[in-house]
Amino acid sequence: SSQHFGRAWLAFPRWRVWVAMAGDAELTEAHSELQAVKRALRDGSAHLGLRGESLQRYLLQLGEKENLLLSRQLYRGAASNGQAIQHKAYLLGASSSAAAIASSSEGPSAHRAHGSSAQAADAAAVGAAPREPPPGPAQTFNKNDLASVLSHMCGYEAVALESVKAMRALASLAYSDAAFNLDDSRVLGQLQRLMAIHQGEPQVQLAAMRALCNMAYDPDSAVKRLISPSLLAGILKSMDGHPNVKDLAVKASEAAARLIAAEACPVGEAASDGGPVRSVEPSEVEGLGALGGFFAAAAVGESACQRSVLHLAAQLLSSEVVAPALIAQRFVAASKAVRRRGPEGAAAAWGWLNLARLLCDPTLPSELGEAMVQAGCIAVSANLMVDQARDAPTQVKGIEAMSAIIGDRWAGLHAFAEVGGIALVVAAMRAHGGDARVQTKGVKALSCGIQWPQDLQAKAGYSYGTGIELTKSAMAQHPDSAELQIEGLVAFAKYLDKLSCVSEVGDRGGEGLVKAIMTRHSHVKAVQSWGKVVLDALGSWQPHVAGGPA
Repeated sequence: SSQHFGRAWLAFPRWRVWVAMAGDAELTEAHSELQAVKRALRDGSAHLGLRGESLQRYLLQLGEKENLLLSRQLYRGAASNGQAIQHKAYLLGASSSAAAIASSSEGPSAHRAHGSSAQAADAAAVGAAPREPPPGPAQTFNKNDLASVLSHMCGYEAVALESVKAMRALASLAYSDAAFNLDDSRVLGQLQRLMAIHQGEPQVQLAAMRALCNMAYDPDSAVKRLISPSLLAGILKSMDGHPNVKDLAVKASEAAARLIAAEACPVGEAASDGGPVRSVEPSEVEGLGALGGFFAAAAVGESACQRSVLHLAAQLLSSEVVAPALIAQRFVAASKAVRRRGPEGAAAAWGWLNLARLLCDPTLPSELGEAMVQAGCIAVSANLMVDQARDAPTQVKGIEAMSAIIGDRWAGLHAFAEVGGIALVVAAMRAHGGDARVQTKGVKALSCGIQWPQDLQAKAGYSYGTGIELTKSAMAQHPDSAELQIEGLVAFAKYLDKLSCVSEVGDRGGEGLVKAIMTRHSHVKAVQSWGKVVLDALGSWQPHVAGGPA
């Protein structure tokens, strides 16, 4: 499989081009405030006078803002590359375009447990509290001796400046000999510990990225020693950059490039001109490898990790370094690492499904979406929804992910039918009647079934009667949700237009429901216009709106 990567990874300067893309100042500010709020929540301190539940709600609002700004940035990036943002008729009722993502009210931090896996990993890496440094001025150490460098890394681990000095020396040793002594588990273990202790110190992270980048020059070290989940997560976080340390994203991206180049490098060849030759056989590599490991780390990580891996995939594709099929295959393989039970499993499933949705954004080559269908991403999405049937955010993200993967691809819709996708949507709506987002996504997905060919409807077990029933129920349970009411009215209009099912829609309170909703949302233009369409189709009249014409 490594031969599929091609040899283009050897041109590392390409990475400098894409990682140097100017970040949006507003996005950076939002991201920094997110980190400050998370620290306050962990410490139990106040932020802007907010604590506890109020601060948690503010965190969710910041996540929504960050997602909106990220989507705007992605949209601009696509436009600057001359790519047309296509708006297609999606077969399951969702558009994965940047504009659609920007309009979403859900950000990466919306899942109540999302990011907890990453926080647990950080805590595990830190372990015991940082050791107190020796008394007096900081001691000198021999920068050319690994034992002395490691001793300084351990003895002064609580001091950011001394940690930077020690890791710079480590980077220098690795530059001289990338495989200098990574068999000593204390080296990488202490490096990860320093990254975790000083995760808010960008200079410490930069020093760590320099060391990792030099270590990854040796392909054997890269594929055997440097692909642990915590290291890959740390690289992804650093790839997101820092406003005060411009080289951080560059060095982290070079480290990522070298790791994937090492994975791609055939045995007996060098990953870079004049570099060490790879001798490790593929069968000796444990875990998911670099590319699959990056996907897994992003799925359980925070929003910065998801941003970084999305940019990583985009660059791999635009440079034609890897085939879309290989990215899709490694992404599916990463799903094995997120299938867990309990809250941690729900957060991880949410993260993988969110990535699946974003990887099908039309700013990326359409071939990737097709490859994700072929690789079985719809089946994985279905399995994650089943695993986390009690978790409403995962159900929402599952419907969104499958909608994005299907897009306008009939092969995707056939795959959706084969995994019982309609039954999953119905089950989610029945199990989570009190969740307006589940209901909104479900109403929209079910109403799209009327445009499918009859043989596909039969294969999928589609019933328009069930769709109408659940649409009425959803609208009645959430009368104050204008978004849901609009989707419900649009769905009724579709059913009436395609099937002329006047009695099914109008009976059992349907007509009265429409009139009540129009009265409640008298100032929402979309509710009024679609409500009139539905009432006209029912042969009824439009209700009088207070303050409007008699």
